[in-house]
Amino acid sequence: MQLSKLVVMRTFLVVISLIFTAVASAEGEKLKANEVVPVIDGEVFDRIVVIKGETSDSSQIIKYIRSTDELKSWTKQVVYTRLNEAEIKTAGEYAAALVRALQQVSPGAKYKASASEDGKVVLLDFIVQPRGQNFMELNMYRIEEGAKGVYSLQMIGRLPTVDNPTAESLAPLIQMRQSWMAQTAKFDMSKVKALLDSQ
Repeated sequence: MQLSKLVVMRTFLVVISLIFTAVASAEGEKLKANEVVPVIDGEVFDRIVVIKGETSDSSQIIKYIRSTDELKSWTKQVVYTRLNEAEIKTAGEYAAALVRALQQVSPGAKYKASASEDGKVVLLDFIVQPRGQNFMELNMYRIEEGAKGVYSLQMIGRLPTVDNPTAESLAPLIQMRQSWMAQTAKFDMSKVKALLDSQ
């Protein structure tokens, strides 16, 4: 009887140690940028363009384009960013900084921003016409506060400039904006945060 209790106890301890080892190794594993590839409108953004960030505490930026796009002439891009708390402390501060930058580049540019009740999530979008370019950019952001700073998902779409806007000529922009707004509102940032924190 005592021998069987000893065997059961020993088996129990082995199982517990295996569980703790598995949990510790899972927590210690770092996510890689190619493991959190964005999919927007069914399109896979699997080409990693830029990874910045010197240490795990500094700001992190990871940019993705579609494999069919060229590095210098891409038409859609997805960017994951984490700003550390020394730079920006809240989602609202980050959104305000983006709007200030927008107004410097394009004075009077219109934007739309909305925040969750607690202010920890901000959705922001705007259209900008880069100087000297024959395209306009739709920028859509989901900004969230988290453990190591403020995180954002940014979707950028480039479309040909429309000189004389009509309902027909603006339809692609309107469709993209509506689709991206819906996706941004529902986007789960948990893996993005884990990825940026593990760099």
